[in-house]
Amino acid sequence: SLAVLGLYNNMFSGSLPSEIGLLDNLLYLNLRNNVLNGTLPSEIGLLTNLQYLILEGNKLSGPLPTEILRMTNLTQLELSGNRFSEEEVDDVMVALGLDFSCNETTVEVKLATDDSPDETTWEITIGDGSVVASGGGYTMGTIAYEEKVCVPLDGCNFTLFDQDQDGGPTVEITRLEKVYQIDGSFTDKVVVDICA
Repeated sequence: SLAVLGLYNNMFSGSLPSEIGLLDNLLYLNLRNNVLNGTLPSEIGLLTNLQYLILEGNKLSGPLPTEILRMTNLTQLELSGNRFSEEEVDDVMVALGLDFSCNETTVEVKLATDDSPDETTWEITIGDGSVVASGGGYTMGTIAYEEKVCVPLDGCNFTLFDQDQDGGPTVEITRLEKVYQIDGSFTDKVVVDICA
């Protein structure tokens, strides 16, 4: 009952086999930055428990199978860097409720959990301490989560919390094309000014 499959950055080539649909307990599939080509098999739609499907940075092409719309538990779908029709990808993202638009400032949070993911939370606050974005509820350990949030321009204070007070999770925060990193060397919390 495999739940996590991360085979990213390996230069694997060839097409994604139809047998991928047999991994029906899979929650996380990351095949980023390989050399996979061909079309996505329709059997990908059998992965209805999947929450994260990350296929960016390959050479996949052709029409997206309509069966992908069965994947209603997806919280992250990354298909960029392939040869799919941008319009078709946008349509799938909208249909699955994964489209993102922001009229303020977009902040990307890439968080790699430690062995105790449920102890990790984060928040972004403005000057008066009001929380304008937050994250948590992570369930899979040693997994890279990626989230985008929309915050006011003065949403500058990023705080990472570790309930067990042993640090561990690492974070990369991108705001207005500037990258900030937290290496996991902290106890209960670390605060980073992401407007500096």
